[in-house]
Amino acid sequence: MSPAAALAYSEKRHHVAGGQAAGMSQAQGAAMERQFEYGGYLVVASAVPNAAGGFAGQMRIADAFGEPAGPTYEAIAGDAPTQEAAVALAEATAMRAIDAGEVR
Repeated sequence: MSPAAALAYSEKRHHVAGGQAAGMSQAQGAAMERQFEYGGYLVVASAVPNAAGGFAGQMRIADAFGEPAGPTYEAIAGDAPTQEAAVALAEATAMRAIDAGEVR
């Protein structure tokens, strides 16, 4: 999936409301996300509000070289007290999954 296609997928999925700086965006539902390429994959790390409080770190990983659309790997990385911490947790978990060969 090209970075542009992944961005469109992400915007459609999270209803991102404009304004991106340094690969981060803020969604209407107060979700924060960061997009980056790592190891030939496009990673979208998001902070999703938890009903119990805090945020869940969610990661979506897709091929960055134009393979079929949609994520090739998607998982919840864990819970964190802040959006920034949830995004950082999702980023680290995504990089570990790619390095360990868990993403195909």
